[in-house]
Amino acid sequence: MSAAPSILRFEQSGSTSNPDAASPRAAGLDWLRAAAALGVVALHAGMPYMTHPLPGLEWCVRYGAGSASVDALCWFANVAVMPTFFLMGGFLAAGLWRRRPGVAFLQHRSRRLLLPLGLAFVLVLPADLYIWLVGWFTEGRIPFQKILSLKLNGPLKGHLWGVAHLWYLQCLWALSLGAWWLQTLMRETPGGTRLAPALGRLVSAPHSRAGLAALGVGSGIVLAADPQFLIGFRQGWFPGPVAVLFYGLWFAAGWGWSTAAGAADNGGGEGRLRLALAAVAFPCLLAAIRRHTETAFEGGPLLALTCGYCLVAALAATGVFSLALTKTAPQPPRGVRFVAEASFWMYLVHHPLAGLCQLALLPVSAPPAAKFAATLGIAVWLSLATYAAFVRKTWIGRLLDGRGTSAATVAPVVGPVVPPAEPAGRIAA
Repeated sequence: MSAAPSILRFEQSGSTSNPDAASPRAAGLDWLRAAAALGVVALHAGMPYMTHPLPGLEWCVRYGAGSASVDALCWFANVAVMPTFFLMGGFLAAGLWRRRPGVAFLQHRSRRLLLPLGLAFVLVLPADLYIWLVGWFTEGRIPFQKILSLKLNGPLKGHLWGVAHLWYLQCLWALSLGAWWLQTLMRETPGGTRLAPALGRLVSAPHSRAGLAALGVGSGIVLAADPQFLIGFRQGWFPGPVAVLFYGLWFAAGWGWSTAAGAADNGGGEGRLRLALAAVAFPCLLAAIRRHTETAFEGGPLLALTCGYCLVAALAATGVFSLALTKTAPQPPRGVRFVAEASFWMYLVHHPLAGLCQLALLPVSAPPAAKFAATLGIAVWLSLATYAAFVRKTWIGRLLDGRGTSAATVAPVVGPVVPPAEPAGRIAA
């Protein structure tokens, strides 16, 4: 990246006196939201068809042989997608803080994250619960009576109750709460002005190569303390403290990126380089991951795995995010904008839809890669179709949508980065 590049400033059209008014966004963020949402669906669509499934994960169905290509795709999504979301979440949260500091920030985050979480608890988790129970019954793992009683014994008992994929909203809200507390502390306490520069140095923005290395190694050290939540799965009602700390580093890195001078990669060269390096390094990482799933690493080998895992994640996440920030024109096609708009709804409902598709395909004789492709296509189509038909113009759509589509324009000028506070209708960030 150049030493003094042109930075994106988002110029709003119309009045900005209302903090809830629509804010502009980099067009590349729509591309990124759509792609990342599809990546999450692909990850869950491929779960039963992996050759080396995530340790600790009990999916609704199991497929014997698996597909090496599906396995590689799912592990790459597992490496890259969630760090990307938390990086973007911190970036956008910093912009929101500049527009709506103090309690208004926390109120916005609570409304934007906790209300959809409550909605999903009522509509999505019960569907998840019974699809998983029916799947386990179909495979002969539980008797039919357990579907009615919901009382499981044995190893499956600890895999039934929890928030499943909804942990992301819990974790993002917890990090927003932490950001509000830290920002309030720095603003209102006598030592806050001295604390701010220290935190700024600690959160070295990952647009720089030194910051990239610090993010990868630092998060790798944290991950080594409890790799199960990422290089595996643990069902529960809340993310564990190590998980919150781990994703907090990515959230903080995104926040630091949004406030750093010289953070733009106008030509996209640095972003493409990082993605290329991630692609080159991933096969070696995948081989280590597969060995770890067969016999869990400990000590030095585990630390090497987690640091390598997070360095590849940092290359992929910062690479694609850097490209997203440079892509200000042309606007994405209508289909991409619609997928980005529906991405929050897709995130909420795709999990049971994918499980239902996999359950329906259980008796079908077909290669695992074909079943994966069918599950992915059907789950995406059903998510988008239900959003368009039943959600988009309802109170649920307004709840997920935020404020509606911005009519503002984006112009590259020299100045500080001012990211959009909340692009409309996207996965909450």
